[in-house]
Amino acid sequence: MILVHGSLEAIDAIKKFAESSLKSICKQVLAPKKGEKILVTSDTSIFKVKLKDVLVDNLKFHPVDKYEVAWVNGRVTNGKEDEISSLEELPQAEAPGHPSVFIGDPKLSDFKQILTNAGYHAELFGGVLWTCDGMIALKKRRSGRTTSY
Repeated sequence: MILVHGSLEAIDAIKKFAESSLKSICKQVLAPKKGEKILVTSDTSIFKVKLKDVLVDNLKFHPVDKYEVAWVNGRVTNGKEDEISSLEELPQAEAPGHPSVFIGDPKLSDFKQILTNAGYHAELFGGVLWTCDGMIALKKRRSGRTTSY
């Protein structure tokens, strides 16, 4: 939290309140003086957790461009005040599942190949991927998202 534009008394009161009552959501309270520069890095909004070894060992990574990604079903366990929280794997029965997610720049031609390899007949015609005897059509929007209709 960065406090600016107020009287010294008001800023001091809000800073004391935040430091004592908002510890769980506000890790640092800054109140720079007029003209004082402060360093604000992009990692201030990152929630850091330690991954348990058993969780990492069970991840199924998939290549996406030059990266590898994995879906994690886990539960954050709070550490002590000065420790980083941990992420532990959810039991399979508690895992909520997740919707399909496209990462990167999905191409209809790649999706056509996936469907064909799975035994479905699929055709690309006029920028639309048709499958299931014309019952499902996928069209790529300009924003890059793919929708069905």
